[in-house]
Amino acid sequence: MTFRERVARRRKEQTRNLKKAAICAALVGIAAISIGLTSRPAADTHLVEITYTVQPGDTWWSIVEHFREMDADDRYIFDYKHDMEQLNEGIDTGNLTPGQTLRIQYRAKN
Repeated sequence: MTFRERVARRRKEQTRNLKKAAICAALVGIAAISIGLTSRPAADTHLVEITYTVQPGDTWWSIVEHFREMDADDRYIFDYKHDMEQLNEGIDTGNLTPGQTLRIQYRAKN
């Protein structure tokens, strides 16, 4: 195989790999857009914000799970957990103490 043939073969491989990467990127983009479109709040819901007082035995996960079940949006639990962490910025979620207050938001049906 001559040098020119090797260069031509390599260019073909690179072009093929680039096409594969472009197709994969397009599929990931389409999936991300479709997930984003389906995760919007339902029109027949409203946002509820309350203050919750931590009780003995409560953990961050038990609180997240409890209020996530009340959420009408049916969001993925890790997304809901992230939103609650943002809402309660500065609170050490690994070290909750009874009497501590948390801000809680969830969507309720109208």
